[in-house]
Order: sequence, then structure tokens, then C-alpha cells
Amino acid sequence: MNWEPAVVFGLFVVACGLAASRARTEDWTVRRTIGVTVFLAGAAGGLFLDGLGTVSSTLSPWTEPVAAGVMLVGFVVAWTNADRSRTD
Repeated sequence: MNWEPAVVFGLFVVACGLAASRARTEDWTVRRTIGVTVFLAGAAGGLFLDGLGTVSSTLSPWTEPVAAGVMLVGFVVAWTNADRSRTD
């Protein structure tokens, strides 16, 4: 039995749990919560879509670059501060 997917899945679940607990304890803004959720969705796509086998062979080379793009969008959304006060 191959144990590597189980370890990867377990670590991903831990990462999701840590994000959820920190969101509650640190009272994250909606923008940061959505950004981290999009980032984790991109990570899940990159980690797990290759192993599903439902992705056709023509789309298979694009799963990881698209997942990386989704992760980048989530990172930008989470860490850009849209709550800045305007001074003009």
C-alpha cells in the first residue's frame, strides 16, 4: 500500500484546520479568509487532481500551472490590504 497520499492528505487537513482555527482566534477579515480559502483550494487542486484520473490526458499538463495560478490569486487576495483608510 502506498502511504504517501495519506500523508499528503493528512497534512492538507492539518493546514485547513490551522487556517480555520487562526481565522477564528485572530478575527480575520472576510477578504483574508476568502484569500486563504482560495489559496488552499489551489493547493488541493495541485495536490489531488493529478491522482484522481478523471482529468483527461490533454488537460493533465495544465492542472499544476492552473493550480499555481489559483494559489497566487488567493495569496494576493489574502495579503492585500483593502481596508486601508483613504487620505485624499
